Amino acid sequence: MSLWNPQVHDDLINYQLKRIVNLGGQPAVRLCEGGFGITRSQWRLLAALTEEGPRSASALAQRCHMERARTSRLLAQLIDRRLVERVAPEGSAARRNLLAATEQGKDVYARLFPQLVEINRRIIRTLGEEEAALLEGLLGRLFEQVQRIHAEGDGVAQRADRWRGGHRPMAR
Repeated sequence: MSLWNPQVHDDLINYQLKRIVNLGGQPAVRLCEGGFGITRSQWRLLAALTEEGPRSASALAQRCHMERARTSRLLAQLIDRRLVERVAPEGSAARRNLLAATEQGKDVYARLFPQLVEINRRIIRTLGEEEAALLEGLLGRLFEQVQRIHAEGDGVAQRADRWRGGHRPMAR
């Protein structure tokens, strides 16, 4: 395997990271869905609102790196479950409400987060402290590079037409 000179698709960094996320995330999925009845994506939104306080749906989508339409659907589900609520901004006559975690949502966070921390510890403990710090720095650098590539245009001229079925005819 070579990240620098990939020979097969499994060598590509996106596939390497996805493998870790998919397999390493399975206990978290089971815990979120089986223990608390929420998806991992719903958890991500609830965690952001609990940790950072009220915000608009679009700001939350941007913060969690999710599409706005998907974020809106997930928030509607969290509102139905009374884990998130709409609140008026303090001292403002703004027409747009903010979203905030409810007390019930904060309780879910308080019970779920420590269990996710333990799952994280089980994964990361294969590394020493220095290796973990190095990995954290490397992941940060990779994320910054991905942000730069995205801001500059990703270099791919083709666009998926997800509105009409998610793909274009195969190139010949």
